Amino acid sequence: MSSTPESESTRDEAFNPTIHPRIVALLRLAHETAQALLYEHVAAAGYPELRPAHFRLLRFPGIDGVRPTVLAQRLETSKQALTPLLNDLEQWGYLERRLDPDDGRGRILCLTPRGHDLMGGIRQRHADIEREWAQTLGTARFAELCAALGTIAQGHPTYHAANQEAAPVGSTNPAS
Repeated sequence: MSSTPESESTRDEAFNPTIHPRIVALLRLAHETAQALLYEHVAAAGYPELRPAHFRLLRFPGIDGVRPTVLAQRLETSKQALTPLLNDLEQWGYLERRLDPDDGRGRILCLTPRGHDLMGGIRQRHADIEREWAQTLGTARFAELCAALGTIAQGHPTYHAANQEAAPVGSTNPAS
């Protein structure tokens, strides 16, 4: 398919990062906007000790029932780097480390009732943010955005995590 100079010019202008940010930058900015709204909500809801580093551990597909080594692999970090953050979450009453019932040598991370309350609040705030964005974009455009991002996200290893069907994009996943 050949293109005319005019169509090349229009296409190049649409993707010119000096005029418009690239899609990756737009995704980062949207993510940072959502995270700021989430952090504000969580702090106001009675969880002021949590920092962005803690949210990284809580994001989709979640921490409940996972071994620390598996969590470290998901986050592409070492178990040693996670330990201080896990210690914080345990000290603050969000999780417990329990013996793995399938392998008594290992530990699994289990949310406490306080941790489940936190995750419920996070899911609710995510749903609120999605409703706000759907209202801003319009229902059809928001659905198209979710479908397009869902298609792209299917290539990520955690999209189908925990041997379950991935929740549709636009659903209320933990601290995405």
